[in-house]
Amino acid sequence: MKERKPEKNVPRRKARELIITTLYSLNIGHKSNNILKEIMNNKAMFIKSDFKYAQELFNAVINNLDAINNILIKTIEKWELKRLSEIDKAILQVGLAESIFLGKVPDNVIIDEAIEISKKYSSSKSQAFINGVLDSAIKNFKKKK
Repeated sequence: MKERKPEKNVPRRKARELIITTLYSLNIGHKSNNILKEIMNNKAMFIKSDFKYAQELFNAVINNLDAINNILIKTIEKWELKRLSEIDKAILQVGLAESIFLGKVPDNVIIDEAIEISKKYSSSKSQAFINGVLDSAIKNFKKKK
């Protein structure tokens, strides 16, 4: 039996996954913003050191969602945002928020984490798509600054 390697950056990945899955629920209309805020305020779901980071990331996504979506729209020129799967959109939204509005983690780590999360929650084809879109969106946004 093949021994499984421990996941890197597990506490922050768990925070990212929780934010992505709650954002996914918001995108498909299963939760309201207030319920999401209650979830994000539940300290028991996080390791103490990552609770503050998770809240900051969640707030960065929610407070900048229109700007994030505009960046996505400009990046995926030949696609409409509504054509993206909701889970892929949530992964991209969190990655962009983490890079552009928080800036506390190197972009290559953010992209790698998004790819790893997509392996768990999305289709096998999504990994390359998420990699390309995030990389392009981050580079284009930071180039314009």
